[in-house]
Amino acid sequence: MSNFNKQESIVERRGIISDLINKIKKLEEKSNYLHQKQIHTKDALSQDEAQRESLQGELAAKTQQHSELKSQLSAQMAKVEEAQLRKERIHHEVEELNRQLAVEQVEYSRFPFQAARRAG
Repeated sequence: MSNFNKQESIVERRGIISDLINKIKKLEEKSNYLHQKQIHTKDALSQDEAQRESLQGELAAKTQQHSELKSQLSAQMAKVEEAQLRKERIHHEVEELNRQLAVEQVEYSRFPFQAARRAG
């Protein structure tokens, strides 16, 4: 091998080595970037999971509160319905008493006439 070929081979190898070194640097930079992105993503995921757990706790509390309010509303509605039925019964009783009173008033209004007839 001639001296020129050796130098040419060395220069060619240096170029290949330089290209490889540049590629390695770029890959290291990309690896570092991806590693930082992974750390950031893990942190964001941890925060999201903590927030999700907090929201699940709030949801459970709100669900319990909703259930209690629904139960209270149902009880109140039952009381309203019961009061309405009592009101209707009382109204019917009052109507019946008014009818009886009217009948008795008619009977008493006739009573003095009957007594006067007998006396006369």
